[in-house]
Amino acid sequence: MHDVNELVPMLNQLGMRHVGYGLKPEYVQLAGTILVDVLKEGLGNAFTKDVENAWVMVFSFMSATMFQGFYAMQEEIKSHVRTMSSSRALSDVASQHSGNAAVNKLELQAAQVAAEEEEALRRKSEHVVGHCWAIEELALAAWEAEPAPG
Repeated sequence: MHDVNELVPMLNQLGMRHVGYGLKPEYVQLAGTILVDVLKEGLGNAFTKDVENAWVMVFSFMSATMFQGFYAMQEEIKSHVRTMSSSRALSDVASQHSGNAAVNKLELQAAQVAAEEEEALRRKSEHVVGHCWAIEELALAAWEAEPAPG
């Protein structure tokens, strides 16, 4: 993760995935505070002001980059909702003109697109959850492998 050109897209994607988890921006601020507290407790006297500033800077960069992806995904979702609302409007028109084959065809196409998008999001979220579990296991293993301070 020393290459910012690789890190930034990964953090953007991470932020995008967190939309589906129901992340609220204040959770990230709280996580930053907790991170500093845990490091302070874990490092003891080795946790200097310079160490604290470095971690705060890294966390701030990472969270700001994640939020770029987070907010971009929120906008994309809003766009899809607007599209789906338009599809519902087409459905209303189709029901009013049930004899119109062209409108019925549009309604069917809109429903198919919506179903495909929903299935793609479901598969994507399952994939993301799998990655989250793997990351959690790696973090736990790393934490357990660290020698106790003192």
